[in-house]
Order: sequence, then structure tokens, then C-alpha cells
Amino acid sequence: MRRIALFVFPLSLITVLFLISLFIVSKDSGKGALQITSNPSSRVYLNGEYIGDSPLCKCKLNEMISSGDYSVKLVPKEGGFEEFEERIRITPSVLTVVDRTFGPEGKSSGSIISLSRTVDKKRSPVLVTSFPNKADVFIDSKKEGATPIQIENLTVSDHEVSVRKDSYQPKTLRVRTALGYRLEIVAYLGIGETVSSPSAETTITVQKIKILETPTGFLRVRSASSSSSSQVGEVLPGEEYELLEEAESWYRIKLKEGVEGWISKSYAEKI
Repeated sequence: MRRIALFVFPLSLITVLFLISLFIVSKDSGKGALQITSNPSSRVYLNGEYIGDSPLCKCKLNEMISSGDYSVKLVPKEGGFEEFEERIRITPSVLTVVDRTFGPEGKSSGSIISLSRTVDKKRSPVLVTSFPNKADVFIDSKKEGATPIQIENLTVSDHEVSVRKDSYQPKTLRVRTALGYRLEIVAYLGIGETVSSPSAETTITVQKIKILETPTGFLRVRSASSSSSSQVGEVLPGEEYELLEEAESWYRIKLKEGVEGWISKSYAEKI
């Protein structure tokens, strides 16, 4: 039986959203999928063999590619831009995504995103590399360090990854991590106007709330902003949580284990 888990989604102007799907089609299929997007459209070659024009997705079972290392080359169909060629790895049951925005010399940008299995099925690390090297990496507005870098212990959920370097255009991606897989991001930064990378002190302030005393000694966290909705957890007086959203009588918060839910405003205050 086929199961599909979504990990990432498609692109916008400076923020690029990628859709990466984990195809569990067969334990012994030995094949993976490949998606290519580019602007302008390009002729796509795999190990020197023409396989079609972008946008292209070898995603159907009978079109998927045998696992292994390949050379992928994108030749723009217009604009006279320099072609792009890079080594990629096709992993069994995983979609590898290549995106390229062509521009004048030095101003092309793009990314390659893929997943690789980890020995520890409880891990979900993210590996970020970049061209040029030593670019600042921010995850959910928090500076993690400079490329190349591997970030451990991220929650299995959506994350915003931003790669920045002075004098280059930033690359921002919305991704989703997965237990048992390492999410691998290669960011290609195009030359642009000087942009100062925000320091950890100038990142967006996270609004928090504090749980107040309750008659029961705890407060129920619900799946929706309604007292009749299902319970997804409990919080205790004195604890503090990140505030994600505010409704008329409810706060949506993120629990320490990454679960999100709603609590009554009557027993919480902003701090």
C-alpha cells in the first residue's frame, strides 16, 4: 500500500517553498523521484542524457530513477544565461528537488533539497551548506551558526530556514523535518545588494504567556478554540509558553514537545 508524507512545498519571490514527499512505495523498489523547477524554463540532462524540460517531475512509479549519484544539468532555453550543472544523489523512496533562478553573471540562485535516512530513527537533523560558504543560517528566526552546519534536535514540524550573507540575496525556505531522515539543503546565493545579517539580538521577539492558578491545579489544552473540542495536553500554573495566535477568549500556544493547542484566556496572561 502506498503512503505519502509531505515534507516541503513550492516557490515565491524571495521565499522559496518546496514540496518534498517521502514515497514509501516499496521497501525494495530502489528508486527515488526527481523534481526540477527553473526560471526561465530549461532543458534538463541527467548524466548527459536529455530527460525533458522544466518544470519536470519524475514522480510516477514507472518514471522514478534508480538510486545513486548523478550529474544534473540545466540549460536555459532563453536569456543566454550560463548553464547550471551539479552532482545530486537519488535516494530510494525520496523526492529530490532542484530549483534554479537564472540571472546575469553571479546573480543566479537556487537550491537542492533532499532527504537521507539516518541510523537513529528518532533523529530529524537538518544539514545546510551554501555557495558561497560561511553564510549565516537562521531557523525560525533564531541564528544557528554559519554554513556548513548540521542542526540537531529540531521538532518534527514546519520550519523556516533562512540563509544569509552580506552582499548576496538571502534564500529562505519553508521545510518540514521527518523522524529517521536528515533534511539536506544546499543553497546557492546570487550576488545582490548588501544585506546585513540580523544578529541573535535583533531577531523577532517571541510573545509568551504564563499559566495562572486554576481550580483544578492544571489547565486543559484543546485542539480548537472551543471547550467542546478534544484535549491534546495539560499545562500547569506558573509555566510559560510561546503564544502563536489569539482569539476572542482563547490563546493558541506551542507546548514543549512541539504540540500546538488552545487554552482559555481566563487562566493565562501575556508576559
